[in-house]
Amino acid sequence: SGVNKVTMADGKAKWELITASDKGLPDNVVTALFADPKGGVWFGAGTPAQLSGGKWTVLTQKQGLLLEAVTCMAADSKGRVWFGTPDGISIWDGKKFQNMTEKEGLPEVRIQALLAEGDVMWAGTANGLLRYDGKAWQRFDEKNGGLPSADVNFVLPKTNGGLWVGTSAGLAQFDGKQAVLVPEVAQEIITSAAYGKDGTLWVGSMVGAYR
Repeated sequence: SGVNKVTMADGKAKWELITASDKGLPDNVVTALFADPKGGVWFGAGTPAQLSGGKWTVLTQKQGLLLEAVTCMAADSKGRVWFGTPDGISIWDGKKFQNMTEKEGLPEVRIQALLAEGDVMWAGTANGLLRYDGKAWQRFDEKNGGLPSADVNFVLPKTNGGLWVGTSAGLAQFDGKQAVLVPEVAQEIITSAAYGKDGTLWVGSMVGAYR
């Protein structure tokens, strides 16, 4: 039904609903959110839309976007915004798109998560965890990397180095080469994760949340 914006004033939460009828949001079904380091917020509402300083910027296939079905977003070290789609990745430099598909060497096009770490971009896909160093892609799965499943739903940096990787068959710690399964959430479909203010890791799954 749109996006809910909450602001705190005098200890009370004020909610505001932003919908497609506000002449900016392309669609009321929003599947991804991303705070751009340069400012503003990107919404994956079918096609990507940015709200910054009260102004909307909407990007479509007319500008070169691969597919108007954005699943995830991230910004790289050059300030470019990466949009993951079921057909590959579109990279927006503020003026034009650069697309990555199988033709450009992308091992799997069904992108479900993106994470930038310095000059490296990680991509969680429906068929493996991908690492891009700016030149080539490397793929990790059950055999090459020991992931509990190649179906990767999210990637989150660990506070002491490495990654948390959420898959359709459990949560794993990944050091860049090899994964170690977290036994407390083995076989669960892991959908999301975030850190609390105190550093606590919260993990979302299809059966509830873990702390």
